[in-house]
Amino acid sequence: MSDWSLRDEILVATHRWPLIIIFCLLGALAGWGVSKIWPSPHQATAELYVGLNIYRAFEDRNAVSFADGVQFNSPDDYKNWQMSDLNTVIFTDDVVKKTLTQLRQEDDYWQDVTRDELRAMLHVYWRNAGKWLLVAESPSPKYARQAAAAWQNVVVDWINAATASAQETMALDMQLQALANTQAQSSAQLSDLKQVHSMLLDWQSKAGQWAPDQPIKSEDRGQLWTLVNRASGNDPARGSLLNTFPAVDAPAQAYLSWLDQVIPSTEDEITLVQGQIDSFEQERASLVEAYGAASKKSMGLSTNLEVSKVSEAQPRQTIVRPTSTLMLIGSIFGLMVLAIIWLIQLTLRRTR
Repeated sequence: MSDWSLRDEILVATHRWPLIIIFCLLGALAGWGVSKIWPSPHQATAELYVGLNIYRAFEDRNAVSFADGVQFNSPDDYKNWQMSDLNTVIFTDDVVKKTLTQLRQEDDYWQDVTRDELRAMLHVYWRNAGKWLLVAESPSPKYARQAAAAWQNVVVDWINAATASAQETMALDMQLQALANTQAQSSAQLSDLKQVHSMLLDWQSKAGQWAPDQPIKSEDRGQLWTLVNRASGNDPARGSLLNTFPAVDAPAQAYLSWLDQVIPSTEDEITLVQGQIDSFEQERASLVEAYGAASKKSMGLSTNLEVSKVSEAQPRQTIVRPTSTLMLIGSIFGLMVLAIIWLIQLTLRRTR
């Protein structure tokens, strides 16, 4: 009958503390060696505050035009798209190029760094609106700090300029909508004036066939009154023509003479309204051009997006793989190797 006991084996193994210490030290030494062979990059982290007011989410037609078919069915959809768009904007060539320009003015080291190399150094971490972390990674803590600080400054300035352009697009959009309403009213007025002018000519042609001294029928007189009243609208100058409208018993010639004033006046009004419509169209083209330029600068960001520094402090610096951490991992690994060796020996003894 065997007197082997697992408890005894464990007790014996745990009392071999010199061996345990040796393996842990060997593992720690291996971790230290790895840290020297594979140096850890340094990270510098700059913090941004990102806020978004979504109360006018469904009125932001500029954002919709940038969304490439994305439908904003809820305020959350709008917020999520804005956060995603902001994430894209801060990595654009223009932002990275501006950051690199600032860095080259600060330190000659950056003269040989390309735009793509700088972009590879930059990372952003966020979950939602609130605190965003801009992280720059470099073998040198100095250059990581420079990159993070410059990137933070450029992002804040760039986004503030973009949101100012977004505010401009909203103002221009309101002007375009107001102008469209005015154009629609003027077009309707022009159409009505042309119709009245045509009917006045028809009435004049028909009255020319009557005897000059013949009184006109009440229905013909009523039709003419309605046409002229309709053509005068709210224009006081043209409305005054109604004060000289011939009397009930006036002959046809009196009406024809009166129309010789009314018809040219109507034609002048048509010319005036047509000129206004042409002017509105020129104004609309100018506004559309200004809207397009402002929209491009806004990059689809909301006018209610706020981006600012959390503080003016220097970026927080950390080491990605601290030597102490690698040594701790090495010690644990050494202990695991010792445990595996012990298990193998234990298995072999049990087999025998």
